Amino acid sequence: MQSLHKLNELRVPFIRDGITSRGNVDPKLINTTKVLKDQAILEVGCGGGILTEALARLNANVTGVDLGEDVIITAREHLEIHSPDLKNNVTYKIEPIEVHAKTKLNHYDAVVCSEVLEHIDDKAGFLTHCVNTLKPGGSIFITTMNKTIPLWIGGILLAENVFGIAPKNTHHWNKLASPLDVQRILSALGCQTVLTNGFTYNVCRRRWKWINSNVMCYALQAIKIE
Repeated sequence: MQSLHKLNELRVPFIRDGITSRGNVDPKLINTTKVLKDQAILEVGCGGGILTEALARLNANVTGVDLGEDVIITAREHLEIHSPDLKNNVTYKIEPIEVHAKTKLNHYDAVVCSEVLEHIDDKAGFLTHCVNTLKPGGSIFITTMNKTIPLWIGGILLAENVFGIAPKNTHHWNKLASPLDVQRILSALGCQTVLTNGFTYNVCRRRWKWINSNVMCYALQAIKIE
């Protein structure tokens, strides 16, 4: 869990800068804590709301959906107790994306799938529903693991069985996807990938960092073509 909190140091600026680069925010709000004012964001697989609340702190209106009733209860409790000032900016729903998409077609300025895709069997079906909720010109942001031998050794074998960064059997090789695989799916859905950055976890410093290779993990932004 602590590693996900630390990951916010990379993914929040990545999402913030990706949205602002599209020119969809008030220029007066750039470099302020309200930079994402009036931006409607959907986080799919929001878990306990670690990223959801962080985006809401930039004044975005964030909806978090997840299949897990327990994690949504945790997210709502945390919001109520620790972040009551964000209650008007955050909505949590126990709902699969395919159900949510039926009533939210072309609705969101951005869709975020962070550390989720590596757990999905039908990635094309999942991403179809995500893209369907996105406005034309909006961005989908994905962070996930690459399907490489170095990732399997460092991100699964060592991380889960030696260092205990994640519980054993959290991740499985056959569910991983390369950036190219994801880009192909998104392209077929009418989305153009505009940015892919590699990142990894430094075990000694217990921090995530950007690297010049996507051999381990990657963050991707794609635009839904109008």
